[in-house]
Amino acid sequence: MDSKNILIVILTVSAVGLAIVLAILTVFSPAVARADGQVTGGDYVVTTAKLTTGGDAVWILDSRSRNVGVYQYDLATKRVELRRVIPVAQLQ
Repeated sequence: MDSKNILIVILTVSAVGLAIVLAILTVFSPAVARADGQVTGGDYVVTTAKLTTGGDAVWILDSRSRNVGVYQYDLATKRVELRRVIPVAQLQ
């Protein structure tokens, strides 16, 4: 075998190996995180919403403390920042 055929065999075997690994990871991978809808877990409810000032916010309801925290991504600082904490009684 010359060097071109050896290279073709090596590339073919590595491509098949990578395809098998991808298929295994696809079957056994955990659930995909989504940024829409509402998620509940324990004492918290998390949802996203549009702000009237523009942009999106994450609203986190802590049912134990009865407070809602509003978080927004700040493009200038590239951080998620707490914008406001609102008592649930104030929302009703």
